Amino acid sequence: MWRSVAAAPEATLAVAIGQALKTVLSQGTVCDFYGLSLLKIISIDPLLDVIIEFGHNDGGSPESSATADVYGGDESVTETITLANGTVEVVHTFGYYIKAMIDDSTAKNVTVIISSQTPDNPYEHSTTIVDEPPRFVGYAKNAAADKGVPYVNHFAAVIALFTKLGNTTVDSYFPFDHTHTNTAGAMQVAQAFLSGLKCPAAQGALAEHVSLVGEGIDASC
Repeated sequence: MWRSVAAAPEATLAVAIGQALKTVLSQGTVCDFYGLSLLKIISIDPLLDVIIEFGHNDGGSPESSATADVYGGDESVTETITLANGTVEVVHTFGYYIKAMIDDSTAKNVTVIISSQTPDNPYEHSTTIVDEPPRFVGYAKNAAADKGVPYVNHFAAVIALFTKLGNTTVDSYFPFDHTHTNTAGAMQVAQAFLSGLKCPAAQGALAEHVSLVGEGIDASC
């Protein structure tokens, strides 16, 4: 999972943890943030705005991947698997886990913003942009709508920006692999998030905290 918010308020938690959603919840914590887990931070300060964005590490099948969710949008469907260490685990769908995080956070009076997965390098094998979203984008949107919380289509916002920048520039943002950007690329992806915040689905979240630079970014809906 990648997370970066340009000009975010101090009360907003923006973190990068690089884990799958199922892994995070099955371990009972989200990440370490200056030595504290996200759940502990929530219990300390209920004024946080928490941005939840997963997807990059959630693909595959539970039978072959320890990080994969159950495929599909039916949240009643589960799979029971036995891990390599002999532990039996009941695996749920991506939407189930997202909604569980929303419920846990809102129960602590924390404001939740659901953000969709960002794209991998959309020019990796093409000189024209590949803009087909992965299934986790739709799952995140549906979970946010069902729970009535703000949603940012970070995938679409990044695609819109990368389309303007073109393949040569965008390729330069991915010097390591097709998923992880360099600093310049991360700043562009953060800018795209700000453009997504200006869409109706975001419900005006964080609007009062956007800097003058952020206010100059056009909406990408």
